[in-house]
Amino acid sequence: ATDPWSMGVSSGVKEIRYTVNDGTEQVIPGKTGSFVLTEDGNDILVEYWAVDYVGNAEPTKNSFTVDIDQTVPEVSLSYEVSSGNPIQGWEFTFTATVSDAMSGRNRVEFFLNDLHQETVTGDYDTYSWSLMYWPLPHALFKATAFDNAGLFDSDEIEDPVTSAHSTPTVPESQNTQEVPREQPLPR
Repeated sequence: ATDPWSMGVSSGVKEIRYTVNDGTEQVIPGKTGSFVLTEDGNDILVEYWAVDYVGNAEPTKNSFTVDIDQTVPEVSLSYEVSSGNPIQGWEFTFTATVSDAMSGRNRVEFFLNDLHQETVTGDYDTYSWSLMYWPLPHALFKATAFDNAGLFDSDEIEDPVTSAHSTPTVPESQNTQEVPREQPLPR
């Protein structure tokens, strides 16, 4: 802030005063300074004015609004197998359910083994991606949800199965069978 000369006199800037959302008046000593806004919100109103050493205050004409979003969105990834078989592959549909408390949802990016596969853009409760898939060992599916402030969260599914009734894994020691020996024919 500056204190312009008036009739050859200037007492100088004593302080800058400000309010946030019409709250309590705050003071920054001197003609320059800064302050930190820490609360999330939309259209946060900041008004400020200077006061000189003789008590003259400028009218509250300086103001601006700001949006603050420090809240990360939340994402949950699920999947469904809608059709297919072991020869032709299976149709998997991955669904990311996303919530965001502040700036709103922006997009979800889907990955398979850290390789980008699909981006679905918009503000939705759920985002879906479908593909034909032959289950491979060590497959990692991931959905990363972004909000409008650029904050993000991810969820992952490792080695999805084709049905809820998948074949159980049998320990190797129990996986051997006794092979019957051929019996000699009677003479």
